[in-house]
Amino acid sequence: MREVAIAIIYESYGMASTPPKLLMQLRDPIPTIVYPGHWGLFGGHLDPGETPEEALKRELLEEIQYDLPHHQYLGDYGDDSVRRHVFSVPLHVPMTELSLQEG
Repeated sequence: MREVAIAIIYESYGMASTPPKLLMQLRDPIPTIVYPGHWGLFGGHLDPGETPEEALKRELLEEIQYDLPHHQYLGDYGDDSVRRHVFSVPLHVPMTELSLQEG
């Protein structure tokens, strides 16, 4: 079974009365990737021997150049083909300081 780590990234700064913004990506329209052209969360597959936390940190560095300061594990769910490990991730920098590398 394939395993992936998924980040629900939200702004953690600003006024308390303002609802936090979520960060998502519009996936590239490449037919060979999973869900091309769809909106999705950041994250990706676990490499052999890698923990979900290690995969999450690696994927966020690869995808948006974000060095994860901390996170909260929310749980996991799956089906016969993939298990998804879901994390809550606060964003401690403005979204404009991130650099999208792949989608």
